[in-house]
Amino acid sequence: MTAARNATEFAALDTNNDGVFDGQDDGYSPFYPGSQYVDWVGLSTYWFGTTSPYRNNVVAQPGYMEQYCHGLAAGGFGPDFYNVYAVGDDKPFFVAEGGAALHEYMIANTSDTANLGAIAVGPGEVALKQSWWQEYLTNATFLEAHPRLKAVSLFEWEKPEEVTMRDFRISHAPAVLAAFKADFSSAGIMSRYTLGGYADIVTDPSLNPNQTVPVRPVPVPTVSTPVAGSGTAPSSVSPSASNVPKPSGIEIEKSAAAGRGASVAVGAIAAAIAVAFLV
Repeated sequence: MTAARNATEFAALDTNNDGVFDGQDDGYSPFYPGSQYVDWVGLSTYWFGTTSPYRNNVVAQPGYMEQYCHGLAAGGFGPDFYNVYAVGDDKPFFVAEGGAALHEYMIANTSDTANLGAIAVGPGEVALKQSWWQEYLTNATFLEAHPRLKAVSLFEWEKPEEVTMRDFRISHAPAVLAAFKADFSSAGIMSRYTLGGYADIVTDPSLNPNQTVPVRPVPVPTVSTPVAGSGTAPSSVSPSASNVPKPSGIEIEKSAAAGRGASVAVGAIAAAIAVAFLV
């Protein structure tokens, strides 16, 4: 966009006022409605690889999640999302979805997903995905440095993107799931979390618009195992704040744990593992 096309919109998007709308501008503030209208702030955080178009399997770069939250990933120039919006506006921070992509095979495009050739697994599925969750989910140093992180939802899907079929799941392959459970159960990690329950999702509300299904609790300290499902909605989260509406088609029950911050329950969709993070 140039000022000649729409001077008003250009001025709003050119946040550093250098006359150029590019990656050095703040991509969030022009669309942020204001702290008084916001209860939670969050990011979608993914590891796809090092070079776009992403098609090679490599472990996550150390510190990448830290950079992601502070606007420095992939050569970014900000903003420092965590400090500006979570700390600065006194909001709980939510990793709204995230995961590490295992590139399985080449495709022509997302409409034509025929297998055009396998992609080398590189370091292996366990090492690749573990390198990403160890960046934050099971990283005590990261968690200590980001006390406003209150919820995490994992993207448990296999899907075509760009020119590869990608598997983000950690609950599908037994070896990956075992590695995750081992890391999550390690000393000083699980005690930081309250595990969410899972809920059945009404995938077609028109069939029964009033149907709700209570979240069924997952016993602590057992790490939740995958739950088979066929829903297509993303995982849902409900904090304890009474002014936050419940997701459509789900009845969220508050956690019985006292003094642990917001109550968060995450629905398990399509065999999703969901982790609710509370301190």
